[in-house]
Amino acid sequence: MNIIWKPSPNFTAGRTKPIEGVVLHGTDGDFPGCLNWLQNPLAEVSAHYLIDRPGQVYKLVQEANTAWHCRGYNSKSIGIELVCRVTEGQDYTGKQYVSLNVLLAEIVARHGKLWIEPHSKLDPGRRHDPGPQFQWAQLSAGNEIETLPSEISTPSSWAVEAWEWAAEEGLITGGDPPSVV
Repeated sequence: MNIIWKPSPNFTAGRTKPIEGVVLHGTDGDFPGCLNWLQNPLAEVSAHYLIDRPGQVYKLVQEANTAWHCRGYNSKSIGIELVCRVTEGQDYTGKQYVSLNVLLAEIVARHGKLWIEPHSKLDPGRRHDPGPQFQWAQLSAGNEIETLPSEISTPSSWAVEAWEWAAEEGLITGGDPPSVV
């Protein structure tokens, strides 16, 4: 996977806890503005990764460091922002789901089995992202993701197609596609 390095100054060097999970965010804005905000020292906010609408992945903070993306969970999680106008009800793109699945597979390969949660569940009342339009069923269960929101139990056929496409493109090597019940 081609990941472009766009460093943010907004992080704490190192970690105080091992990585246990991934927090998914929706930016509620367009790519240039979101990238600028996540790199602005005055914003005091960041994420490890940002995925734009065409599916390009940007790394803003090294995983060995603590990004500032979800209070109470920063030290034990990896933050992934997906560019989307959440409050306007904009849908996430198919390419974003493909890139997210490949990125999650790579993260799990480095850190082992992880949980994944929406920002809104971990900071209720304050945060609403990634929003109701995020299609949890499009995440690949083959990524060894331990906890998904309770309404999702199996990946959709779309997740299988995305996995197969990513494997054909050489973005995933080894393993089996997720199974659909």
